[in-house]
Amino acid sequence: MSSLRIDLLNSAEKLELEAILLEMSRRKIRSSFREYCVHALAPLGHAPAPHHDLIIRELEAVAAGRTPRLMLNLPPGSAKSTYASVLFPAWCLSQRKHLKIIAASNTAKLAERFSRSVLDQVRENGDVLGFSVDRGGVEMWDTTNGGAYRSAGVGGTITGFRCDLALVDDPVKSRAEAESE
Repeated sequence: MSSLRIDLLNSAEKLELEAILLEMSRRKIRSSFREYCVHALAPLGHAPAPHHDLIIRELEAVAAGRTPRLMLNLPPGSAKSTYASVLFPAWCLSQRKHLKIIAASNTAKLAERFSRSVLDQVRENGDVLGFSVDRGGVEMWDTTNGGAYRSAGVGGTITGFRCDLALVDDPVKSRAEAESE
């Protein structure tokens, strides 16, 4: 049985081994939405709970094309938006070059807040995700791998922007608005 004795490696070999281990870790994170969530939430002292694992599995099925549409109906405070509107778009953009995302909410302000959070994810984890922000502002931005993200509030303009993935988070403001004609 052979084992690797790291203490016997010279400094160049140690650097090469570290680079290999880092690349293996990045590939694991890029290939699994759950691994990305663990990585992205670790600095905050958070980790996916069992109900988050269900959300993660369903979102991975969307990314893989096994689930064409998904609606998450969970109580307030269950982290739906964290997983579906912040972490998922950042990871999803790493899955396919040229992926176009439209993210809509009941107001432009809320849609832009989600966009800012996704931008932060990409900026903080671009080395792990394998791409970065190329140009644009909070309303619409492009990635270095040819992807794009467009945020819009209800009634906002998305004309001329085609998407591969549409995310709708909190489309109505209140129960009264939801029950109105």
